[in-house]
Amino acid sequence: MVIVKKLYGVSDSGFVTIGGFSVQEMFGGEIGSVATHVGKDLREELMALPKKTAVGVQYFEEFCDGGIPYRRNLNVKKIGAHVPKNAANYWTEILSICKMRNLDVRFLDDYRTLREAAKKLIRKDIILDQIKNIELNNPAPKAEIERVKQGLIEDLYKTEVESEYLSTVTRSDKILENIIKECPEIAILASGHADYFIANPQLMETIRIKFESYAKEQYGKKMSTEELTKYLTRPPQIFGKLVQNAQPDKAALAAREKVERQNKAITLGRIIASKEPAWIGTWDVSIPAKGLFEIYVEHEIKTFHGVTALEGKVEDIYGSAQFTGSVNDETLIFRKEYDEPAVAVGGFKGPIMYETPIRGETVEGLKAGVFRGQFTPLGIEPKPFYIREFSEDLKLEKLRRS
Repeated sequence: MVIVKKLYGVSDSGFVTIGGFSVQEMFGGEIGSVATHVGKDLREELMALPKKTAVGVQYFEEFCDGGIPYRRNLNVKKIGAHVPKNAANYWTEILSICKMRNLDVRFLDDYRTLREAAKKLIRKDIILDQIKNIELNNPAPKAEIERVKQGLIEDLYKTEVESEYLSTVTRSDKILENIIKECPEIAILASGHADYFIANPQLMETIRIKFESYAKEQYGKKMSTEELTKYLTRPPQIFGKLVQNAQPDKAALAAREKVERQNKAITLGRIIASKEPAWIGTWDVSIPAKGLFEIYVEHEIKTFHGVTALEGKVEDIYGSAQFTGSVNDETLIFRKEYDEPAVAVGGFKGPIMYETPIRGETVEGLKAGVFRGQFTPLGIEPKPFYIREFSEDLKLEKLRRS
């Protein structure tokens, strides 16, 4: 059993909000991203540790010289791997404190995973250029161009999912492996990983890691609209405030689950491979894996006129949604609503209505047994979706157009 006396969750970049909304979400790009600094409380706790205390730090030994990050832009041009400036500066502060106190630093992040994720980002840029230029001086028929373009769009999504899986899931797994290998008494990790570990005690027990306590630096900068101009000229500096006996962000589990579901959808063509749904479909007809969903019926009541009332769950990349509906010989109708964790990671907040024929002639261009319906989020125009009854030999490919 590896016992970590204290785990710290930190953030190597901050955010600015106006009226409760993220500046970055409103304006995009790097706007709203600000430098964070080690707060007074965490600094004092690290300085109070006995000399030679083993401290695990989520950084890369490959990007350090004498235990301190290089004082330059940490780009590895051949592969595009890099540590953003704000992140490098934050971890430089952490490592400088550790060096000043003569603590035994043990690096916990995995450089190989960073490289692999960076390669995916390079691949993403290549695909984006191909999509942008595919129609330029292309003598091929329009239908052929659209077919190739569609393949590139799906490949782009697949590459994005693979990159996110490496950064979120693989990286977390490697950090845990390094904790077991290095046996630190204290660990300092990005709060996304730290929250996931604390929120998943069963996993920690299985791999025999115990975190005796958890503290988390909290950040944030509330700003009035009048302050926005000043912010754009000179971004504020943000210092963490340490919260003892911290509770993990419940969204950490949902965020990890989303990435894992996305990966299953592109690799297995399923969301929950261990169960058999009644129906399987996609609410994204352009990128079937992105909208892949499975319908699980938990209760059904046969009513008059051949109509069966249904209740159960819909599972997709965002998570779970409760549904109620009905089906007869010709039509399936159901209403779903995502639960809170699914909404937190991108699921639509509010009811969504689905209606589709499930008998009769297949829509032209769809494979046999696949039907086309419409779904309507509240206040949004109806959109198409594909669905078919589930069978054991079903592959995601069968949801595509011919």
